[in-house]
Amino acid sequence: MKNISSKEPDIIEYIPGKYAEEKLWQKESLYRSLFNEMLSAFILFEIIYDNEGKPRDYRFLDVNPAFEKMTGLCISQVQEKNFIEVFSDVDPSWYENFYRVVSTEKPVHFEGYSHKLKKYADVIAYMPQKGQLAIMLTDITERKTMEVALRQSEEKYRILSEASQDIIYVINKDDYVEYVNSFAAKQFKCSPEELIGKPRSSLFPPELASQQKYFLEKVFKTGQVVQSESKQQFLEHVCWQNTRLVPLKDETGEVRAVMGVSRDITETKRVDEALRVSEERLKFALEGTNDGVWDWNILTGEAYFSPRYYTMLGYEPYEFQPSYESWKSLVHPDDIEIMEHVDFKKDNYTLEFRMREKTGEWYWIKSRGKVVEWDEYGKPIRMVGTHTDITDQKEAENKLRLSEEKFFKAFSISPDAMAISSIPDGTYLEVNEVFLNLLGYTAEEVIGKTSKTLNIWVNSEDEGKLFSMIQKSGKVTDLELSFRRKDSKEVIVLMSASYLDVRGERCLLGIAKDITERKKLEEQLFQSQKMEAIGQLAGGIAHDFNNLLTGILGYSTILTMESEEGSIIYDAATTIEKAALRATELTKQLLGFSRRGKFIIKTVNLNDVVSEVVSLLSRTIHKNINIIERFTVEKSLITGDPGQIQQVVLNLAVNARDSMPEGGVLTIETREVYLDQEYIRFLVDIKPGYYIMLSVIDTGCGIPKETLEHIFEPFFTTKEKDKGTGMGLAMVYGIVKNHGGAIHVYSEVGYGTVFHVYFPVSEEHILKDSADTRKPLSGTGRILVVDDEEVVLDISSRLLTQLGYEVITVKGGKHALEYYQNYWQEIDLVIIDMIMPEMSGHDCFKALKRINPEINALMSTGYGVNGKSLEFLEEGCSFIQKPYNINDLSASIINALKRDYKSGKEI
Repeated sequence: MKNISSKEPDIIEYIPGKYAEEKLWQKESLYRSLFNEMLSAFILFEIIYDNEGKPRDYRFLDVNPAFEKMTGLCISQVQEKNFIEVFSDVDPSWYENFYRVVSTEKPVHFEGYSHKLKKYADVIAYMPQKGQLAIMLTDITERKTMEVALRQSEEKYRILSEASQDIIYVINKDDYVEYVNSFAAKQFKCSPEELIGKPRSSLFPPELASQQKYFLEKVFKTGQVVQSESKQQFLEHVCWQNTRLVPLKDETGEVRAVMGVSRDITETKRVDEALRVSEERLKFALEGTNDGVWDWNILTGEAYFSPRYYTMLGYEPYEFQPSYESWKSLVHPDDIEIMEHVDFKKDNYTLEFRMREKTGEWYWIKSRGKVVEWDEYGKPIRMVGTHTDITDQKEAENKLRLSEEKFFKAFSISPDAMAISSIPDGTYLEVNEVFLNLLGYTAEEVIGKTSKTLNIWVNSEDEGKLFSMIQKSGKVTDLELSFRRKDSKEVIVLMSASYLDVRGERCLLGIAKDITERKKLEEQLFQSQKMEAIGQLAGGIAHDFNNLLTGILGYSTILTMESEEGSIIYDAATTIEKAALRATELTKQLLGFSRRGKFIIKTVNLNDVVSEVVSLLSRTIHKNINIIERFTVEKSLITGDPGQIQQVVLNLAVNARDSMPEGGVLTIETREVYLDQEYIRFLVDIKPGYYIMLSVIDTGCGIPKETLEHIFEPFFTTKEKDKGTGMGLAMVYGIVKNHGGAIHVYSEVGYGTVFHVYFPVSEEHILKDSADTRKPLSGTGRILVVDDEEVVLDISSRLLTQLGYEVITVKGGKHALEYYQNYWQEIDLVIIDMIMPEMSGHDCFKALKRINPEINALMSTGYGVNGKSLEFLEEGCSFIQKPYNINDLSASIINALKRDYKSGKEI
């Protein structure tokens, strides 16, 4: 305090001696004690003046402990420093006030803020003596913070009040308006200032003002909040008001005024009334629907059950205590665990379970529930719902289920193709296995598609015809239609359809019976009957014609005998005789066709007949046609007329020759075959047994389908005029039928034609060759059969299995490649059909050979060994002729498995 003591008034110097020193010491002690103990922070500055004598800054001389406590700065940190160095962040107003003190030498009182200290201070600044400035700082941060908070709070509540859509007002003890918000003023169609200070009673109708007074007096008297609802005539309209009166108390706790908050609850009242009516309607509706109502407190397990809840189960209303436990005791043991799996996080749920009726019977109940209350953690604490007796419904559903099970069982095992489709778009909903097999699809390819999408309709107008008939009469029975399979082949069906209800949805049930084979048989029978009728006609004509020719030849002979050679009559008679002889040959052909031309019956070796015909043709046929003859047995013995049989071979060979004007391969072969009951379905008027099959195969132009139907008719020909009579194949047909045989022709335009003629074997042949022909050769190994005909795949699998082989069948070349790619090491032999859609047998064989160059393969075809099949033989593939029996098949397999496929020769 040296700085302070050195600045004491000069009067001390006049106090003599020790007395003056003692007084000075006492005074300094008093000042120091006051300086250290005062609660306000005290700072003593030395004023620093500029050249003009104006204060420029203030240097710290001393601070008390209260300063250190308030600022956290001790004397050593600030002494000899300027104010601006320590408090550089203060507002310029500090310096302005300091300047006022120095310039006027009068104290200044102000409030300031230090950003550095984050504190407000109440500041008193004065000059204790010339050249010094003293300031006292009192921390008012807490008060200032409270003032700011109070201002913010008042502003917030003012904003809330002004923004509120409630009428807010304050009435003082004298019953005058002290405050109204803007919304209240708006209701009175004036400003708040116009209302404040007016008597309350002047603002409202007398009745409403009197009612308000009663409640206001109650608040002033009790100091408690009062709330009321009333229907009031307010200005020009009537409304419901909810009014809350809150006491405003002074510091003594006495009610000085009342704040009123009035809210228009007219709409709420309207909603409440609508809710009451709705609940009343719900009550009536529940009574009408016979549903029981329940209300469950999940926390306590307590519940409410409506009277119908009880009577539904045969009890009197409230006969047992309503609770979760009582519900649980009535639920079937097998169903009680349902509640354990209920997801209570969902608002709604529906369950079906059984409950025990009072007599002990089990009733089916449908429970619909809804969570209506949750706790603060989102856990359900209350649910309400209904119970509906669905026992009758369940019984009906069970009967329907059993009925549907019976239907779908019959649907799945039906021998006919069946499909269920939607109405009206025709989407397939269900199909049976027979339907899939009929059209060649998998279930995945059909379900969800329509007949149009699958391109099933061969004739597009058939679909419209079918649905038109169904719409007209409700059903269709045995409508003949043509369908297109997945492989583009056509099948003929008898279609029946009718409406069907499936699980409450109206659908269409279609039933298709495959009559493709039946139609083929009918066509063959019709063709056979037609040819029989034509044959009878031809026989009759030939008979009558021969009678006429007898006379003509007789009289022409007499004329030649009675006339001179060289005369006109002689020459004319000779010409007539020659013409009659040619006519006789024609009648012989007619008789052959009519099956009346067989004269000689003897055992004939068909191999010899073929050799004779080949010998005859080789001398006259063009060199660009290669003739191959092949006999699978040493002797092919049949019973018949050698001349007529030779005519059959010769006619077929000549026709084959004529179909190859540009050259080709003519193959004539014989083999012994066994025709079983299944195979002869496609041949008319023959019996199962052993036959010698004569095959005449060419690689010519082929015969169109529309021509094939007429080739056996007399006088039908496609050859040019004077190059054919049209009797050749008609005669062949008649001769074959007359010998108890059958003839079958297969042709593809651009590939060629094959004729298979079946003659019954003679007894001599059976006795001679039966020991050799009836003994198949068994074997082992895995064989892959590739064909596009289901019948061939099936019969091949059966025959090969009988021979001891393991068989894999695939339909078509593409599927064969997929299978062989994965399992080629397990396959010992592949049997491939030569003619298949999408991928030919030749292409399939080459692709398989790329996978396995050492493949063992056997090519099967109905054409015989011709130019195309010779290419396979050269590429290392064996050959077998269709149709084959088990003996042929077994021998061909043994042969194929012994081949050296690098050279293509037999080992």
